[in-house]
Parts: sequence; structure tokens; C-alpha cells
Amino acid sequence: MPRPRAGATSTLRLTNPTDLIASIPYLLGFHPHDSLVAVGLNGKEVVFTGRGALATRDHGPGAVATDLLTAFRNSGCTGAILVGFGTADRVTPCVDAARELFTIRSIQVREALRVTDGRYWSYVCDNPRCCPPEGTPFDGATSSVPATLTVAGLVAQPDRSVLAASMAPVEGPPRVAMARATSAVENRLDQRWPHRRRGDVAGETLVGDLARAEPAFTAEGVELVRRVVAEAEKGAEPPGVDVMAELCVALCSVRVRDEAWARVVSHSLEEQLALWLRVMRHAEPSYRAAPGSLAAFTAWRLGRGSLANLALDRVAEVAPEYSMARMLRGLLERGIPPSEWKDLNPDRLPDPGGG
Repeated sequence: MPRPRAGATSTLRLTNPTDLIASIPYLLGFHPHDSLVAVGLNGKEVVFTGRGALATRDHGPGAVATDLLTAFRNSGCTGAILVGFGTADRVTPCVDAARELFTIRSIQVREALRVTDGRYWSYVCDNPRCCPPEGTPFDGATSSVPATLTVAGLVAQPDRSVLAASMAPVEGPPRVAMARATSAVENRLDQRWPHRRRGDVAGETLVGDLARAEPAFTAEGVELVRRVVAEAEKGAEPPGVDVMAELCVALCSVRVRDEAWARVVSHSLEEQLALWLRVMRHAEPSYRAAPGSLAAFTAWRLGRGSLANLALDRVAEVAPEYSMARMLRGLLERGIPPSEWKDLNPDRLPDPGGG
């Protein structure tokens, strides 16, 4: 599937193939292997990056090209650079299909490269003086782009599996501590509202009718979200298991979740991404949907499509029908750029106390 990369906090400008190749792992969040990457351009500015796995028996070159184009059509890009990572026999059919399809759809393919073993080949240039048949050697360490992107907060994992592993639920003592803290929150709610009916479906219906029947539950949850987000924005210590457990349970109220959603604003995206990824990884499985969706949304706002999709994968493991996650998956699959999103105004949300 394509992985959008748009709406970054700063514009990236690339001056040569080495800069381009060196930037791609940071734009994706991992070093691609056996992949076709499409870099979207507006003028000389990189505003989008999509990635697809190379063709297989069941998903041919035409399908790979169509997947990338689907995301591209919503990105507003008029130009593209295609970069295939892998051997010629696997990369060339996908690049050829993508070049043809993009051209038909009036997207100018300005360059098409194949990269492997420290060399690149151009499908556009056939001048042996600049693009020799044996390939052009390059060294990404000579480019300033990785350092620039690292300072901007981007990280390139060795491959997608490592990036996915970095988002796995915590295990061992942290998992035991979180389970105990969550159980303690549930017990306090049972004592306070004995009529509460615990649901068995993750996400929006987990707390049964409590969020709708007890305005105090929602109001307290909203205040908790405001406090935790404000602390994150100030660079405070990350919340401990007791606070995260309260937050996870409170986020089962759609109104509380929407409060957190509305507070994912442009000036604090990095801080909030760290917050929601931490809460998602610590959350007990039945409480993972809301913080996982908030992590995915924040990653998308930052232009980190691969990270957003992986967070949504974690949500799908426990709540495949969770509405916020499904909406976000649609945005990612259609390649809707984060620049289209306008910050929500939490002051326009309903009174959490029901007044």
C-alpha cells in the first residue's frame, strides 16, 4: 500500500540523486527493500512519498503502479520521481508500469531510478558519461539530508519490521504494572457507579452506558486529557502507569476521545505523538483503540504515513471496526495530504458536563 508523506513541518529540497536516495528512509521511517517508492513534487519541493512492495504473482506490476497512483491523485503533486529498490528483474517491470500510468494521468515522471548495493541506475538518462551501464556509485553519508531530517525528528529504522516492533505493546513488568493499574481504575468505577455494565467490545462501547449516563465520568475524563496534553506540550515527564490507566479508561468516552483529538494541533505534534504512542503501547488490549487512533492521527499530521499505518494495524488487532481508525485508514489509502486538515477547536465541543 502507498504510504503518504506530506505536510511535514518543513520543506525538503533535494539537489541530486544522492540526496534523494538518502532522504527516502527518513521520509518513510525505515530503509526500503524490494520496494517501489514514488516521491511527489510541487515544483522542486518534495511534498509526498508513497511506497509499495514490488510485484508478486498475485499483485503484478500494474497493480503496484495503480496503488501508488491512487494516493498520488489526492496529493496535489504534478511531478514524480520513481525509485525502485531491488534487482533489475523485479524493479524494472514495476517502474515501467508506473511510468506509463503516471504519464497517462498527466503526472510528469522527472526521473526513475533503481537502487541496489550502493549504486543507482537511471531509466530516464542513457548518457554513459553520467549514467554508466554499470551504475553510479553513491554514498548517502556525503549528503547533508539525513542530518537535517534527524534534527527535524525523523528516524530511519533498518526496515519496516523494526519500525513495527518499536510500536509493539510493552511486555514484562511494565505490562503487569499496567494491568494492575487498569484493574484498579475499573474497580473504582464499579464502586462509584455500581450499575455500570462492562461491555466486551473494545473501543467505543467498552464502558457500556457509563459515559452517556454519568456526565461526571466524561467531565473528569476531559479534565484529565487537558492536563496530560498540557504537560506533554511543556516537555514534562511522561505519564506513569496509574495516569495512563485512567486515561485509557476515560478515552472510552467518545467525548473524551474527541477532546484529545481536538488538541492534536500543529504546534505540539511531536510531543503528542510521543504521548499517544506511549499510551498505546502500554494500554491493555481492550483499551488500545482510542490511544492507538490518536497516535495514528498525530503521525499522519506529521506526514509519517508508515508510522500512522502501523499504529492503525495495532488498533485493528483489537478493534477492527473502530470508527476513528477506519476513517484514518481511508485518509491514508486515498493519499489525502495532512495540509488539507484544519485544526479542530476544542471550545466547540459539547459541554462535557452535559450542561
